[in-house]
Amino acid sequence: FVFKNGMAAKVYFVAGVGIVYTSQQRSQRFYLGHNDDIISLSLHPNRRHVATGQVGKDPFVCVWDSVTMETVSILQGGHESGITCLGFSSDGEKLVSVGLDNQHTLVVSNW
Repeated sequence: FVFKNGMAAKVYFVAGVGIVYTSQQRSQRFYLGHNDDIISLSLHPNRRHVATGQVGKDPFVCVWDSVTMETVSILQGGHESGITCLGFSSDGEKLVSVGLDNQHTLVVSNW
Protein backbone atom coordinates (compact mmCIF):
# COMPACT_ATOMS: atom_id res chain seq x y z
CA PHE A 1 0.00 0.00 0.00
CA VAL A 2 1.20 3.48 -0.84
CA PHE A 3 -0.74 6.57 0.26
CA LYS A 4 -0.06 10.26 -0.31
CA ASN A 5 -0.19 12.49 2.73
CA GLY A 6 -1.17 16.18 2.71
CA MET A 7 2.41 17.17 1.85
CA ALA A 8 2.31 15.03 -1.35
CA ALA A 9 4.74 12.56 0.21
CA LYS A 10 4.27 8.82 -0.17
CA VAL A 11 3.50 6.89 3.02
CA TYR A 12 4.11 3.13 3.17
CA PHE A 13 5.73 0.42 5.30
CA VAL A 14 8.45 -2.18 4.99
CA ALA A 15 8.87 -4.80 7.72
CA GLY A 16 8.45 -2.93 11.05
CA VAL A 17 9.14 0.57 9.71
CA GLY A 18 6.72 3.27 8.56
CA ILE A 19 8.25 5.31 5.74
CA VAL A 20 7.47 8.78 4.39
CA TYR A 21 9.12 9.40 1.03
CA THR A 22 9.29 12.87 -0.49
CA SER A 23 10.12 12.54 -4.18
CA GLN A 24 10.90 16.23 -4.72
CA GLN A 25 13.66 16.07 -2.11
CA ARG A 26 14.43 12.41 -2.73
CA SER A 27 14.39 11.84 1.01
CA GLN A 28 12.94 9.23 3.32
CA ARG A 29 11.94 9.60 6.96
CA PHE A 30 11.26 6.65 9.21
CA TYR A 31 8.72 5.88 11.93
CA LEU A 32 10.17 3.31 14.37
CA GLY A 33 7.36 2.85 16.92
CA HIS A 34 6.71 -0.85 16.23
CA ASN A 35 8.46 -3.89 17.69
CA ASP A 36 7.32 -6.36 14.99
CA ASP A 37 6.36 -6.27 11.30
CA ILE A 38 3.68 -3.82 10.18
CA ILE A 39 0.90 -5.49 8.19
CA SER A 40 -1.72 -2.73 7.87
CA LEU A 41 -1.87 1.01 7.29
CA SER A 42 -4.56 3.68 7.06
CA LEU A 43 -4.31 7.38 6.36
CA HIS A 44 -6.47 9.76 8.44
CA PRO A 45 -8.87 12.04 6.51
CA ASN A 46 -6.62 14.99 7.46
CA ARG A 47 -3.92 13.24 5.39
CA ARG A 48 -1.36 13.91 8.12
CA HIS A 49 -1.95 11.18 10.70
CA VAL A 50 -1.23 7.54 9.91
CA ALA A 51 -2.34 4.36 11.70
CA THR A 52 -0.20 1.24 11.37
CA GLY A 53 -0.94 -2.20 12.82
CA GLN A 54 1.48 -4.99 13.45
CA VAL A 55 1.67 -8.75 13.64
CA GLY A 56 2.70 -10.61 16.81
CA LYS A 57 1.57 -12.18 20.06
CA ASP A 58 0.48 -8.84 21.57
CA PRO A 59 -0.12 -6.65 18.51
CA PHE A 60 -0.88 -2.95 18.71
CA VAL A 61 -1.78 0.01 16.53
CA CYS A 62 0.37 3.13 16.36
CA VAL A 63 -1.18 6.40 15.28
CA TRP A 64 1.61 8.73 14.21
CA ASP A 65 2.18 12.10 12.57
CA SER A 66 3.62 11.80 9.04
CA VAL A 67 5.15 15.30 9.25
CA THR A 68 6.88 15.16 12.66
CA MET A 69 7.21 11.34 12.75
CA GLU A 70 6.05 11.41 16.39
CA THR A 71 3.70 8.88 18.00
CA VAL A 72 0.25 10.35 18.68
CA SER A 73 -1.40 7.27 20.22
CA ILE A 74 -0.78 3.58 20.87
CA LEU A 75 -3.83 1.30 20.95
CA GLN A 76 -3.41 -2.11 22.60
CA GLY A 77 -5.78 -4.92 23.46
CA GLY A 78 -8.60 -6.66 21.70
CA HIS A 79 -6.49 -8.47 19.11
CA GLU A 80 -4.44 -11.65 18.92
CA SER A 81 -1.84 -12.58 16.29
CA GLY A 82 -1.99 -9.27 14.40
CA ILE A 83 -4.00 -6.40 13.01
CA THR A 84 -4.81 -7.12 9.40
CA CYS A 85 -6.89 -4.09 8.46
CA LEU A 86 -7.36 -0.50 9.64
CA GLY A 87 -9.70 2.33 8.70
CA PHE A 88 -10.53 5.78 10.03
CA SER A 89 -14.12 6.99 10.14
CA SER A 90 -14.97 9.75 7.66
CA ASP A 91 -14.69 12.39 10.41
CA GLY A 92 -11.43 10.84 11.65
CA GLU A 93 -12.57 10.49 15.24
CA LYS A 94 -12.75 6.69 15.30
CA LEU A 95 -10.40 4.00 14.10
CA VAL A 96 -11.57 0.50 13.20
CA SER A 97 -9.13 -2.40 13.39
CA VAL A 98 -9.63 -6.02 12.31
CA GLY A 99 -7.68 -8.80 13.96
CA LEU A 100 -5.79 -11.66 12.39
CA ASP A 101 -7.43 -14.14 14.78
CA ASN A 102 -9.83 -16.83 13.52
CA GLN A 103 -12.88 -14.68 14.37
CA HIS A 104 -11.39 -11.53 12.73
CA THR A 105 -12.25 -9.52 15.83
CA LEU A 106 -13.32 -5.94 15.10
CA VAL A 107 -12.38 -3.11 17.47
CA VAL A 108 -13.60 0.48 17.23
CA SER A 109 -11.36 2.95 19.08
CA ASN A 110 -11.55 6.60 20.00
CA TRP A 111 -7.87 7.06 19.38
